Amino acid sequence: MDHLVSVIVPIYNVERFLERCFESILSQTYKNFEIIAIDDGSKDNSPAILDQWAKRDSRIKATHQKNVGVAATRNNGLKLAQGEYVLFVDSDDTISPLGMDRLVKKAVASDLDIAYGAGFRISITGKVAVPTNKPENIHEQVLSGPEYMEKAIRSKSYNNGVWNKLYKRSFLVDNELWFKEGLVYEDLLWSPQVFMKAKRVQFVDTDFANIFVRHGAITQDPYNLSIRHHDSLYIFDTLTDMYLNAQISETQRMVFLDYVTNRRINLLKTYRSFYSKEQIDDNMSKIRKYTKLWSTRVNAFSLKFRPR
Repeated sequence: MDHLVSVIVPIYNVERFLERCFESILSQTYKNFEIIAIDDGSKDNSPAILDQWAKRDSRIKATHQKNVGVAATRNNGLKLAQGEYVLFVDSDDTISPLGMDRLVKKAVASDLDIAYGAGFRISITGKVAVPTNKPENIHEQVLSGPEYMEKAIRSKSYNNGVWNKLYKRSFLVDNELWFKEGLVYEDLLWSPQVFMKAKRVQFVDTDFANIFVRHGAITQDPYNLSIRHHDSLYIFDTLTDMYLNAQISETQRMVFLDYVTNRRINLLKTYRSFYSKEQIDDNMSKIRKYTKLWSTRVNAFSLKFRPR
């Protein structure tokens, strides 16, 4: 099989984990890949580790840049990529040895825009959680992106992460599907935008990735966590507008709007300390307006929610 895969790896202050990440990629049974490894202005020993590994294996293409964030770094990687397919791997995570081979075979055989697998979330203590994003009702089905989203949301297996998905590069570039730069939680916006454009999506029953949840990660940092929650409200507004205007079935529209509205409510309730009373009142006003536009399934307590 002669289909080049570009593995895009943003790097920022991960000296403890970077070698583990590279080892997992280089241990793939599928060998036709390049690693677009971009150091995003790290302040630790990550740049030196990257350069050492690039000297060991010519498939590692090392790039160094000033800090611009994960979204911009992924965009830069996508611009540099030469592969027919693209994987996004976080530099503190790993992928299983057979993962790339299984996703590529399925993507080629079924002419997919997106092939995706499952994965495990692993805590800082090493505790392994159950596989994530493993749907029970859509194995081996080739679906459009909206069809996949509807079924995955209904089965509670929908996941916004990019860590378990192989993308056809021409599909991303031709549709100008770039990450929104400046957001801390860019996947939450980007993934739905990508699925809304995808024509052929398929789940591959393989445990593809190991996601390590750790202190010090960008999304776990207290300062970035605060920004992330405020970014999320912007993202929910953007997704709501997209779903309202998308050319999808009314059933899909209902499912997507229900999903994003309940995500907004849960965010406000769980992390109320990050928001002012005015922000919460404004968002609850939006939610009440939304419930008049469609039959959003939110409970009475949610609509009466007020900050402490």
